[in-house]
Amino acid sequence: MARADSYEIDSASSAITVFTPNPGRRFVCLYLALQAEANGSVQVQSASTDVSGPVNLTSGEIYQFQAAPYPVFIGRAAGEALRIANPGTVQINGTALVYEWEVRT
Repeated sequence: MARADSYEIDSASSAITVFTPNPGRRFVCLYLALQAEANGSVQVQSASTDVSGPVNLTSGEIYQFQAAPYPVFIGRAAGEALRIANPGTVQINGTALVYEWEVRT
């Protein structure tokens, strides 16, 4: 069984990379919490492909994705990074609980 690790999010970039899996593996996100320092809208991505609809963040409020014991997001293909598209370039803080899953062919 893979071990999940926690990754901090602290960026105002338009494309925030949260986690990049090793070659031959895809990410599995078990939990994601986001907080914006200003009102804004973000989308969760696998590489540059949206895997969520727009998420409207209100300044100071915490938005949580959780579905224990199931993943909330899974990478679409091996090697694709878990990213947050942040077109408004607002400061985003948060945490993600992620592990890697080996892709077998």
